[in-house]
Amino acid sequence: MITFSQAFSAAAGGGYMVRAVRPLPLSSVVVSPVAGLMVYMMIAPGASGGFIDSAASAQRLATGGGAGEIVFDVVSVGVNDSFTFTHGAPGVGVGSVNATVNGNDATNSSVTGPNSYSCTAVGGKKGLAASSVASLAGGAGGTGGTGGSAKVLRFPGARGGNISAAAGAARIATGGGAANPQGFANSTTTRGGDCSSATSATNSATGGGGVGGNGGDVTTGSVLTGGGGSGAAAPNNATTGGGNIKGTATTASPADILSLLAVYGIDYFGGGSASGSSPQASGPGGGVGAGSTMGNSVLAGNFGGTGGTLGGSSGAALPGFGAGSGGNSAPGTTGGATASGGLPYAVVIFLEKVA
Repeated sequence: MITFSQAFSAAAGGGYMVRAVRPLPLSSVVVSPVAGLMVYMMIAPGASGGFIDSAASAQRLATGGGAGEIVFDVVSVGVNDSFTFTHGAPGVGVGSVNATVNGNDATNSSVTGPNSYSCTAVGGKKGLAASSVASLAGGAGGTGGTGGSAKVLRFPGARGGNISAAAGAARIATGGGAANPQGFANSTTTRGGDCSSATSATNSATGGGGVGGNGGDVTTGSVLTGGGGSGAAAPNNATTGGGNIKGTATTASPADILSLLAVYGIDYFGGGSASGSSPQASGPGGGVGAGSTMGNSVLAGNFGGTGGTLGGSSGAALPGFGAGSGGNSAPGTTGGATASGGLPYAVVIFLEKVA
């Protein structure tokens, strides 16, 4: 894994001290107080999942949105150098009565500064909704941003869960993808759960991705699966969530790990939540389990995706930073919504050379 503190320490190469830390929940102009280095983490926003509530269609499929790209970079700065951080917008949640609506893409985040410096992080892509199809893809994760210095690191966002082998009167909703702060080269590690069992008797939903493992997959029967954790994927065809960074089956972050690794960063060492009729919030870094409904106070942990929903409104079930929201397959004529994608975020640290 890579924490923010480890990233800037390695990049600085020693001999530097921290002079200022600037959390940026909103778009901001940041002015360097020192001559030295600026190290930042920029998290692009996530996309929203698809929504379907169609009385005319016995089959109702909806997939989760993709997570945004994360960028780390190290830039040489002078005193009073000014950098503009512009956050992208999350994909807005969707929903209505008796409607089939794809989610919305997130837009990109960027930073610009002196000497023509610029860098872009790509937002996640929308989940889909459809009926009478054999398969439906989850929203793609953000990847392929441009610019930055020679030291830039790019961590792709994860996709929402896919649906395959759909047939008959299946109702399926998959979870949103998690952002990827641990830097997995294959971002499918943190995807929303997939569903490859969709016969006419199936009513299934999958959990949202966690930063260390995907939401649980459905490969047989009608199941609501748990959200992925920071240390493990949620098990397939089961209601339990993925473990925390130590592999323990709990949503809580281990106190000893947190004190060592999250000094300058964001806690993402917890576990995913179990699925249920109305699942609970996940721990930091964990995805939310799937639900037959989704309560208004259900929040994913930092960077975690929300699970798929089989009815009602999941519009207030906010994914973690940069993550995608789950799809929603409603019973028909009842209405509902999906949540908007996870918010963008950035953290900036200024380092000064010491003798």
